[in-house]
Amino acid sequence: MKLRYVTLISILLFLLQTTLLQYFRIGGVIPNTSLIFIILMTVLYGKSEGLLSAVLLGGFQDIFLSKALCMNLLIYLAISACLILIDDKIFKNNYTAPIIIFVSTTIIYNLLYGMFLFFMNDQINYSRSFIEIIPIEVIYNTLIGVFIYKKLFKRVFGYELR
Repeated sequence: MKLRYVTLISILLFLLQTTLLQYFRIGGVIPNTSLIFIILMTVLYGKSEGLLSAVLLGGFQDIFLSKALCMNLLIYLAISACLILIDDKIFKNNYTAPIIIFVSTTIIYNLLYGMFLFFMNDQINYSRSFIEIIPIEVIYNTLIGVFIYKKLFKRVFGYELR
């Protein structure tokens, strides 16, 4: 995918997540479309698209929404870098791989985000986060991510996901 398309889609996703998706909350949780997009770009399109989307979306979130600069940027870059390292070991043409990827990266994102907040002495209710927020976000991200993964997989590789 051309880098200008990654940039344009990143801007549109950021705007979508901060405006329209606020009305589609389930249990007070919205899907992390930035994380979903970064995973899809890294796994299906390669490292340059994955890293660019991580920098753009992490930067947008940090500049406009975050309490600290570079918090989301570092988390998204770490997730993208880990996916790049295991890219050749991922069996991409079945449903198991994207499910495992979306579940694990959503949990890792929330753990790292909570860790950043802890070191910034921010008050966070960890029990509520682990019991109420993270499970809903994992399900939300996985359902949306696997659906989009299936559609993009056929476009990228030319055959159906098994």
